[in-house]
Amino acid sequence: TDSMDVLVKNLTPTLPTAVNLSVDPPNPNDYCVITGYPSVRLRWQFSEPGDSQSAYQIQLDTDSNFSNPRGCPLSTDTKVPTAGQAGPDYSCLANNLSWNTTYYWRLKVWDSHDATSTWIYPPSPPGSPTPSPGTSFDTISHAWPNPNFTFDDRVYSTGEVITFTDDSHCYKPDGTWYRCGTDEYAVTSYLWNFGDGATSFDKSATTTHTYNTADDYTVNLSVTDDLGTCSRANPVQVGVGLPLPEWKEISPF
Repeated sequence: TDSMDVLVKNLTPTLPTAVNLSVDPPNPNDYCVITGYPSVRLRWQFSEPGDSQSAYQIQLDTDSNFSNPRGCPLSTDTKVPTAGQAGPDYSCLANNLSWNTTYYWRLKVWDSHDATSTWIYPPSPPGSPTPSPGTSFDTISHAWPNPNFTFDDRVYSTGEVITFTDDSHCYKPDGTWYRCGTDEYAVTSYLWNFGDGATSFDKSATTTHTYNTADDYTVNLSVTDDLGTCSRANPVQVGVGLPLPEWKEISPF
């Protein structure tokens, strides 16, 4: 009887699971892009000795009972294959979530033998599964800044005044945008780096700069609002300045 008990225990399959479920804080990699929704990255670690993850399913819902869940990365609530992806660390970037909203999420994982876990709730540290509904997260209230500036795309001369026109968009919770430098919704800060050691904090609609040495430069504009900082860089080419023309009076007679 004892030997049969040992045999039964040894034949009992080990079900896959996941641990350390987390949500990335807002960061430039995910938020300094033009989207109509908050970019929320969900992470977890697959956990089953000697096996690997073949698929996952994530449900997100504003209801802690998951009465009307959506999936990740797309809205469709479905199983997502991951065979061939190196583990045990995995992530999913959820699309089309709503701004300024509280969400709950849960996860299922499959191993290479198509065995599946039960629902796993965040954060579920190793050895201590979190009960339903787990820890919720809140999306941010509006999109991060979208820095941009324009100028005449040509070769400039040394000593020539170059005018940069600010076209940076910042956003309100209702999705509308305004030029960041106006501080229409949130107080912003600007940092111009002209690539020659000179910087400026000018938030005006236009800003100017002069280069004293012929070279290829990169102009970088960083804009910070109440949520984060994003940057935009553009190349500027400066050639050798031409001498000013000499005026010579010629008698009409």
